[in-house]
Amino acid sequence: MFLDGNKRVAQLMCNKIMMESDTVIFSIPYDQINRFKELLVNYYETNNSDEIKAFFRTKCLLLNSYTKVNSKPIDLG
Repeated sequence: MFLDGNKRVAQLMCNKIMMESDTVIFSIPYDQINRFKELLVNYYETNNSDEIKAFFRTKCLLLNSYTKVNSKPIDLG
């Protein structure tokens, strides 16, 4: 999803932090990139994060089997 170096590094750092806490991997599915961009623009224009948070929860957070069974739901704010 992230096409330039800064965004790729940001995603790698995000995943590093999540993996250190043994929670999830953040990845936007390739076929959902346009929807993600729409939601991101909507968030910037309205400051309402409900839709993009729901998108992240359902499409972008890959839980490992340990996390699914043994941890609390992830708080996206």
